[in-house]
This record gives sequence, C-alpha cells and structure tokens, in this order.
Amino acid sequence: LLRLIVVGINSFNGLNDNDTPHVVFQFQNIPVKRRMNAEKTSVGGYRDSEMREYLVPFQSKEGSGKFLAGLINAGVPEDVLWVPLRCVYTGSSTEKISDPLWLPTGKEMFCDGFQYDEEEADNQAWLEYYESGDLVKYQNSSAAGVYWVATPYGKNKFFSVSRSGGEVDNPADSAYGVVPAFCVR
Repeated sequence: LLRLIVVGINSFNGLNDNDTPHVVFQFQNIPVKRRMNAEKTSVGGYRDSEMREYLVPFQSKEGSGKFLAGLINAGVPEDVLWVPLRCVYTGSSTEKISDPLWLPTGKEMFCDGFQYDEEEADNQAWLEYYESGDLVKYQNSSAAGVYWVATPYGKNKFFSVSRSGGEVDNPADSAYGVVPAFCVR
C-alpha cells in the first residue's frame, strides 16, 4: 500500500508561464530504490539520467517510463495529470523540462537554504509541505532512508536527502530511495 501526500497547491504558478490550478502530490514514504546513473556520472544532470528514463517515457526508448506506467495502472487517471514546466540544472546550464512525474530538485525540497545553482533556484518552486523542514521518509515502517533529488553535484554525484532530513551528495551509481512527485489539475 503506497500513500501519497499533498506537498503543494499551485506551487508552480507564476513560474515559467505556469498558470493552471493544481495540486502537487509526492509519495509519503520511499516506494523503491534506484540509482541515478549506471555510469558514475552526473553529466547532463537529471534531464539525461537513467532515473528520468525509469520514471517517464524517454526519447522513445523502449522500456522507459515504467514508474509512470505503474502509477497509471494503480488508478491515477492519466487525463488528470498536469505537467508543469520546470527548470532543472544539467551540471553546466539550467534547462526547462516538462514531465508528468519527476524527482524534485534541491530548491523544491530545501527552499532558500539550497542555492547550488542560482538560475535553477530563481526559476523553481518551493514545495510548501517542506517549509517545516520535515524531509525524513521511510523505506519501511521503521527505518528512515536516503532518497534522491534531481540536482547534480559535481561530475559524478547528485544531491539526496539524508536519513536525518539534511542535504547530502552521493555517487550517481549508488542505489538510494526514489520519491517522485506529480501534479493533478
């Protein structure tokens, strides 16, 4: 049994020409563990990552989008999903992407305390649920787990949320939790 929590309401409006009323959902706990990239690299950032390919259909690659397909098969109607235009840092520049399911960035999770890339931070929402600083999520009913965010760090790492809820960087080929988010209108 997977549970969802509301982490934002109209969070992306006013940014990147988004103006659709929406609710942002994220998994309450860590539903699965995955690596960001088999190769220990953050080149291309989340935009070009193996993780993104797992979450959503990716450049017409067969077998991509398994997590989104599972979400739809579990009963989330595809026609209610709303896709915000979001800014993500690639490791060398900031680009806009639109995915129906995604990993939040450092800014979306940690807010103004997270300023790794200024352009990403200026064009990114903060998910209101995390104003309290409660970022701890569990792999099962008793053990806090580490989970990924979409912001790369250096040439071979991405940021993640530690077991205590702080930011930490980890090698891209390490398997940690995946806690995707999505919007409905």
